Amino acid sequence: MKTEAVLLTGGASRRMGQDKATLTVDGVSLAARILAELDSVRAHTTVLGQRPIEGYAFLPDREPGGGPLQALAQFSPAADSVFVVSCDVPLFSGKVVPLFAGMLAGHDAVVPEIDGYRQTLCALYAAPAFQHFADAAEDPDRRSMKAATDSLDALVLDEAALTAQGIDPLSLRNANTPEELASLLQEARSGR
Repeated sequence: MKTEAVLLTGGASRRMGQDKATLTVDGVSLAARILAELDSVRAHTTVLGQRPIEGYAFLPDREPGGGPLQALAQFSPAADSVFVVSCDVPLFSGKVVPLFAGMLAGHDAVVPEIDGYRQTLCALYAAPAFQHFADAAEDPDRRSMKAATDSLDALVLDEAALTAQGIDPLSLRNANTPEELASLLQEARSGR
């Protein structure tokens, strides 16, 4: 099964107060760090957002500020599955991509659940899910990622399941505010 990746960089970053994609941690932008992790597992990556990143395929947001579902709805997969990650996952580890790909068979998605919240923007989707996203983007009752993904057959991996597979759940947690980012980095540095 071939897997590609999508990096979402088009959010407004209102709660963070600055563009999450260009926010730096240890001198490296979050977008560059995540792209390096995806490169490490040879995932062909397309950037979805407002600005291209040199060296990567790019699909501009048709509807700037339209949210992740609108961005994903316009993407046409070339592979059997697509790992979707937003630029606000500062500790992202590329090793989840092949791990999740190995678990996808028979499901529409493999989605981690951290602190009781499904990380739908750090998950693997079977290619047909993108038609589902396109349909949901046109339906006023399903126009959010949560609503669009609720009807998918997803294999949900909680923190215990992730840890059993050798994945640190912190590597899949997003940060939407400066406080969440600081707390996440502190947890990682202290080893929880």
